[in-house]
Amino acid sequence: MIIESFRTNKPQVYIRLVVYALFLHLLFIYNPDWVPPYQNTMIGREVANMVNQAHLPIALLQLLDVSLLIAQALLLNYTLIRHNIFPRTTYLPAFFYISYMSMFGEWAAADLQTIGELFIVLSFFNLAELTAVQRTRQSVFFTSLFLSIGTLFYFPTAYFIIVLAIGLLINTFALADIILLICGLVLPYYFTGIYYFYQDQLPQYLESLYRLFVYQDLRRFDLDLYQIIGISYMLLLSLLGFLILRSDREFKIVQQRYLGGLMFLYLVILMVASPIASGSKLGFAQLACLPCALFTAKLFESQLPGWLKDCLYAILLLGILFMQLYYFKRI
Repeated sequence: MIIESFRTNKPQVYIRLVVYALFLHLLFIYNPDWVPPYQNTMIGREVANMVNQAHLPIALLQLLDVSLLIAQALLLNYTLIRHNIFPRTTYLPAFFYISYMSMFGEWAAADLQTIGELFIVLSFFNLAELTAVQRTRQSVFFTSLFLSIGTLFYFPTAYFIIVLAIGLLINTFALADIILLICGLVLPYYFTGIYYFYQDQLPQYLESLYRLFVYQDLRRFDLDLYQIIGISYMLLLSLLGFLILRSDREFKIVQQRYLGGLMFLYLVILMVASPIASGSKLGFAQLACLPCALFTAKLFESQLPGWLKDCLYAILLLGILFMQLYYFKRI
């Protein structure tokens, strides 16, 4: 059974994760695709221009995208194991993170949002470190810094700031934390502004800030029926996983309650904010892959019958393959 093959900490599990990620992106490696940056990005156009000027092949961008995805999955898995959310003998969080990030063709294709997701995972790692015995101000600063860098590539990652602020409040939100949080959030935009200033493009930079922070280009609801079903199934598995996590006797441990609660809060925030999110609704829904991977992995780590787990995963895998073929049919 494929699920059981990732419930191990043997070295070959890394090879399995790479092979699995390549399998889910096989159509895109054979026929690579590049999704242009969304409007709600600060440096998306500049990066796209650099890619075009460098004449980088789309196949290379697709492989880099898959490599970043694997790195994110491994970092997420390491974070959850390090802080006792999962036993050391499982790589299911990484497995389901790769699965969800590949669910739709728009998500599997190479794009800048994958870089934004990387900085969310880095922020989550540093946020988890805030509950460690040797808590440092350095973790507060780097959590907000990584998150701010992520917003340069995909601005809606800023919703994680709410989770960060609440997480700090739970851990005695001191004045020094406030200062470090603000500094970490402001610095990337400050240095980006300096770059635009020396390029004599400061008005364009200010216009971009206005477009991101003030003017919101709200699109109509642009999800089709198949995409709604796919996202609903992902949320259903996640909800079942969260209920199992809450019923776990180890959930009473402060570390589990803290991180599990923050991830569920993040998922709720994304669901509430989705109607007012600017840009593509499907692109915005991709932000939910991190918490959904955590809770789904918990579902498959539970004592559910093996046949039921196989059926639930088979539906997920068939849905992924169908949605990718559906994507190529439309483009």
